[in-house]
Amino acid sequence: MVKLTGKITASTLMESLISMVLIVTCFSIAIMVYVNVVTSTNLANKAKATLLLNKELINAKNEKQFLDQEYNSGEFFIKKRFLKYKDAEDVRVLRIEVEDKEGVILARRNELHVVGE
Repeated sequence: MVKLTGKITASTLMESLISMVLIVTCFSIAIMVYVNVVTSTNLANKAKATLLLNKELINAKNEKQFLDQEYNSGEFFIKKRFLKYKDAEDVRVLRIEVEDKEGVILARRNELHVVGE
């Protein structure tokens, strides 16, 4: 058996408590980050909704479809509104919203258009 010839210095109670507090703080931050990453599964749906919104906006511009519409597009519900802009007679706002099945708005865009162009 090996015999220890030197003394090992011990740490004080205060040093032990401080190190434990630091370790617990690090684990708490790590758990919060992990929970945020796990619960952000809605990110993929938001990206799909944004792509669909851009596609619908381009279609509305190309086909000059500035009418109020509500319809389903696969797993999303699309609302198009053509609203009056403040006091301007010849300016309208095209508002497009994309919602999921629960009615949560995933993407929204407002765009100004001059009537008569």
